[in-house]
Amino acid sequence: MSDYMFNLESHLTAGQNAVLSAVQTAAGEANLGLFLTGGALRDMLGGFPIRDLDFTVEGRRSSWRGTWPSDARPKYWRWTTTGKASSCTFPAGYSARFRWRARRSTLAPGPSRW
Repeated sequence: MSDYMFNLESHLTAGQNAVLSAVQTAAGEANLGLFLTGGALRDMLGGFPIRDLDFTVEGRRSSWRGTWPSDARPKYWRWTTTGKASSCTFPAGYSARFRWRARRSTLAPGPSRW
């Protein structure tokens, strides 16, 4: 895991690192699962500069509000009509996209209902 994190951090600009840190902090405080996905992984694995930050967030959107550090709170939010995806712009001008999925829950023990 440390090689992955070094590889990721070495491809991010200082502004992108600040955005990643703010997103990780907000997701951690809201107890949300956070996964870096999409073009950032493609660019990192290919050895290219990372152009965009795409995240998949696991959990409820409502728990995300109010957990952002005050100096890194996103300026603008845009939501899709379905509410399953959003994008935001941070104060330094960097943007990030988020895709939401419901948190997986374990099945209760007992007989199968199929």
